[in-house]
Amino acid sequence: MARSDQPTGIADTVMGVGATAATPGDARSTEPAKPGSVEGDREGIGKRFQLLATLGRGGMGEVELAKDRRIGREVAMKRMRAVAPTQEQLDRFVREARVQGGLEHPAIVPVHDFGVDREGRPFIVMKRLVGTTLAQKIGDRVERAELLRAFVDVCLAIEFAHTRGIVHRDLKPANVMLGEFGETYVIDWGVAHATTVWRARLGEPASAESLKWRPPDPGLPEPPDEDGPDDSTRVGAVIGTPAYMAPEQMLGEPATAAVDIYALGCILFEVLAGEPLHGAQRGLSSVADAVDARPSRVKPDVPPELDAICVRATAREPAQRYASARALGEAVQDFVDGDRDEHARMLLVEQHLGLARAAMKRDDEHSRRDAMRAAARVLAVKPDQAEAGGIMARMLLEPPKKIPAELEAELQEQADAATKQRAKIGTYAYLSVVALWAVIPAMTVRSWPWLVAFYATLGANAVFSVRSALTGKIFTPASLVGNIALAIVWSRLFGPFMLTPVFICGVMLAIVANPWMIRRTWAVLAWTTIAAMAPVVLETVGVLEPTWRIHDGTLTTTSTIFSIHGNLELGVLIGLDLMFMLVVAGFALSLRRAAVDAQRRVTIQAWHLRQIVTEAAPVTVSSRRGPGRD
Repeated sequence: MARSDQPTGIADTVMGVGATAATPGDARSTEPAKPGSVEGDREGIGKRFQLLATLGRGGMGEVELAKDRRIGREVAMKRMRAVAPTQEQLDRFVREARVQGGLEHPAIVPVHDFGVDREGRPFIVMKRLVGTTLAQKIGDRVERAELLRAFVDVCLAIEFAHTRGIVHRDLKPANVMLGEFGETYVIDWGVAHATTVWRARLGEPASAESLKWRPPDPGLPEPPDEDGPDDSTRVGAVIGTPAYMAPEQMLGEPATAAVDIYALGCILFEVLAGEPLHGAQRGLSSVADAVDARPSRVKPDVPPELDAICVRATAREPAQRYASARALGEAVQDFVDGDRDEHARMLLVEQHLGLARAAMKRDDEHSRRDAMRAAARVLAVKPDQAEAGGIMARMLLEPPKKIPAELEAELQEQADAATKQRAKIGTYAYLSVVALWAVIPAMTVRSWPWLVAFYATLGANAVFSVRSALTGKIFTPASLVGNIALAIVWSRLFGPFMLTPVFICGVMLAIVANPWMIRRTWAVLAWTTIAAMAPVVLETVGVLEPTWRIHDGTLTTTSTIFSIHGNLELGVLIGLDLMFMLVVAGFALSLRRAAVDAQRRVTIQAWHLRQIVTEAAPVTVSSRRGPGRD
């Protein structure tokens, strides 16, 4: 007997009986009927309802589009086709009306009325639904997220029914209706099982009598069945649709909430895989067969979380399934929430990655800052994003071609602080020579003017150094000229070849730390040459008194300031020479230690950054040249 398990239109959905859609006819109404009711009195439909069109017809019933004359709304009227239906058919029809009418839930079609027409056939008046079945949505390959949200609504509706003592027993995609405005409905409660909980709620005895139809007076013989008997939900004495039935349901065991949870798991599998978990010809022999309920075996893109939900919901043993339909729905909802969050995160990643790319293409003062901030936001959301990691590594470990003004200001602050520190050390070096005053009484002064000039020049350079220590600024011209003058006067102490080179080297250490001189190698070389050669040249041309001569292969050096007559003067000069060299050595050591510490800090920082930005290639900081260097 040919029929389909899936409704072909709105009428099927309302009826839940695999109807064949009919072509709507002209509006019509029935004639007043003789008295009748559920208890035996019959009621004329035409008094209240105007029948407008036939929406669908199935093996057991048909659905009419009608207008409620009292309220003025369109409704769906489901009526039995058989004039003399069997007791089982009547019982099922009444069960559907009472069960569905007693479940007031947004996802369950409300029942407005229930009665008997003049031929003695019962009818149900329900809300008219407009929409599409879940089965059709699955066939149309609707977006998975939309179907999962509808599935969660179905789970909550079934949970509501379970708490009221009703087990649906025939859940399948064809019995889920999705409205045009986001509504979800569970339909076809004709084979629902009412437990003692349901009967207790109604205040009725724990028997099935309350759900049975009291037969009306015999009527005309049943019309021929055009579509075949309605056996889509029966296999022998087993009620349900085989492709969605739990193993215990197929074995004829009493229905519990677990059978609906199994069916929900089958629906979820079909939503994700696009095909049923079980075939339509599933029989009792397959109950003991192991079933792979992972949708990913059909659709590899199905996440493992949904695989696990399907497997648990369709477990062979009822105790291994979810404890309730709500728990199943919440598990899916948790995934939907996480999937939605992941989608939002990916949109955020793409947005900020685009900003980082755009900033990299610009060449302005803020491009690097904008690129780093955008890349950092990407990595905060997705730490393993390779492109953002590469951008961050490049920005962090490579110096900019043009330093931004704010960074330039910060670097200048650091340079000023370093200048102050070096200037303090230089001041101590200059003032250390003051110790010479202590030995002047033991010395024979040959030229007091040169001694005064020596201390005056030394004092002037000390003043320049103190000023730099206070302001952090180096007065380069005054410093260079003052130290050349001091080198010339210094040569008057012991000649240009003894202590003077040590002095020049000490001053040169300070000069090469000057940012202005660092970028001008030629200036450093020029100053060193002038400071070393000026005393020699001035003595050679006769401007200064000679302090050295070579006689018989011997270099003789004299002082134009002091006379050396004995060991005391010689010891003083050697001690003074050693003291100044120690001062220079200490100055050089402090400069080198500061450079090494700075290099270590930068290298350690670069190493830490590479651990954060895993895609960054190692960069040897010491080998890189900053902007503006020669």
